[in-house]
Amino acid sequence: MARILIVDDDFVTLRLAACVLGAHGHDVRVATSAEAAWEQLGRETPEIALIDRGLPGMDGLALTRRIKRTPALARVIVLAFSAHGALEDDARAREAGSDGFVPKPTDMHHLLRCVTWHLAALPLPQSRSTMTARPAHADA
Repeated sequence: MARILIVDDDFVTLRLAACVLGAHGHDVRVATSAEAAWEQLGRETPEIALIDRGLPGMDGLALTRRIKRTPALARVIVLAFSAHGALEDDARAREAGSDGFVPKPTDMHHLLRCVTWHLAALPLPQSRSTMTARPAHADA
């Protein structure tokens, strides 16, 4: 399944989303601030980052912009996760680089469908059996 980073300062929402996605086989990491998420992103790259817009300190839109402007992270699917559900908020999230929008509070089935849909759009990883082996000294 996928590696997913959830960034939210609301503990209940964070734990509920992590439990639902983890129960469906995803490798879930969590952070309660944009700064902690950025540190986590320096250690491992998720396929999806679910980011709350209203984080303390650096907000979710600023974190999204930072992710999308970083070449090593630009392919991470960012889903804005916000209680701000107006069309203007969706537009702000997209302008920041979000690939989708999940309103809060959310039906956890909706969250799972949204994550599944975005993962289905990812290119399939190349199978080890179809990869061409290169001798160890080829780069020398």
